[in-house]
Amino acid sequence: MVHRYYGLFCFSVLFVAIPTVCSCSEHEVIDAIFQNYNSRVRPVLEQSTTLNIQYELRVYSIISIDEPEEIINMLLWTVLLWHDQFLTWNPEDFDGCTSIKVAADQIWSPDVYFINTLDVASISPTVAQYVSIFHNGSIRQALKYKAHLGCSMEINDFPFDTQNCPITIGLWTYNYSEAILHLRYPIMGLASYNGDPDFAPVMRNASEFEIVSYTGAEILTTVGSQNYSELHYSIGLKRRPAYYIFVILIPSYLLTSLCIIGIFTPNSNINERNERVSLGLMTLMSMTVILNIVVDQMPKGSKGLPLLGIFVLYEIGICAIAIILSVIIIIIHQRSLSRGWKPPALCLWICRARVSKTAREVSPAIVKRNLLIGYERGSLEDSINCIMEKNFEQLAKILRSICSMFHNAIESMEKRIQEDEEKEYRELIWQKFCDTLDSFMLVLLLLMNTLISYFLLR
Repeated sequence: MVHRYYGLFCFSVLFVAIPTVCSCSEHEVIDAIFQNYNSRVRPVLEQSTTLNIQYELRVYSIISIDEPEEIINMLLWTVLLWHDQFLTWNPEDFDGCTSIKVAADQIWSPDVYFINTLDVASISPTVAQYVSIFHNGSIRQALKYKAHLGCSMEINDFPFDTQNCPITIGLWTYNYSEAILHLRYPIMGLASYNGDPDFAPVMRNASEFEIVSYTGAEILTTVGSQNYSELHYSIGLKRRPAYYIFVILIPSYLLTSLCIIGIFTPNSNINERNERVSLGLMTLMSMTVILNIVVDQMPKGSKGLPLLGIFVLYEIGICAIAIILSVIIIIIHQRSLSRGWKPPALCLWICRARVSKTAREVSPAIVKRNLLIGYERGSLEDSINCIMEKNFEQLAKILRSICSMFHNAIESMEKRIQEDEEKEYRELIWQKFCDTLDSFMLVLLLLMNTLISYFLLR
């Protein structure tokens, strides 16, 4: 029984003693390395020593893109690595302690800043910012920023455009002989980021844009007589055009096509042609509204008109051309009927296959023959009566009067019937000619609309 309690006591002592022996003496490390430390000076033993700073910039996500103002809001994560020659210790002297964490404001840190940003705000408050210090003097600092970057938008190919937005990092105080910025990963790109197991959600794309490239380079710049180290990053953004295709491009094409079909549908009278002009004007107003939507989403200081705007302008132009041609056809049709224009040879040649030769024809010879038959019957009856009365002179006068009367009546009716037939024939020719023009313009403008849409958006 005594041996059992003695064994439990030894195990308890060993269990308590092991963590005591293996625990890291962070307080002792901090007291030792910060005894004569000055955070206001560059952490090098020799003033001529150049401090190398490794910098890593990762795009955590794209929050939003304000295209009219040419501003991109992004969430960035930065990692800085440098060597502080004053913050070193021997781990064996401090129970194997190899690293500690202290507040960032207790040590010297490089004054790295974003050169081309409009506004940068740290997400973590200053009191919550810490750095990791390793026994060999290496220091690691990780920060998160919400940055508003100015990015000049090239929207000539909008909505099939690709934007390259630069991010420039530099040192505010130290020149090239005092501190140099280095890329933590010399080869930058999406492949290297996606393969990093320490940071899984590397690229979170915005709903409208997709990140297609991400590169960085070390640049030496000269300001006055001093050289400075800078890091130039470039983010390639490709727009997802599905929204603009289904909301603007396809509706614009369909509206214009329906406008052309409605205006140039053949076999219509003048009143229906007037209604077509109203249809074209309504379509023109709709296209103007679509163009206004495109303009509202474009950068204010952009150069030129984007591809989508050019496409909508072409569609408006086609609708305007269709309306003008329809008005011209209406004028030709109305003038030809009201003024009795004789169809030219071109109209007759175009419409020769469309006008039926037997369409509502009334032959003057038939009328003349019918009148002569009636005349012969009437003359025969009068002759019989006159013979019976044996009044030959009166009979001759009656016959001459009747012949003259019927001759004049026949000529008048022949002339009137001929004029009516010619008028009806002219109206038919002009109607068929205008219908032929409608069919031709329908095919021509539909083909033009399709070809323009294809060559602009391919």
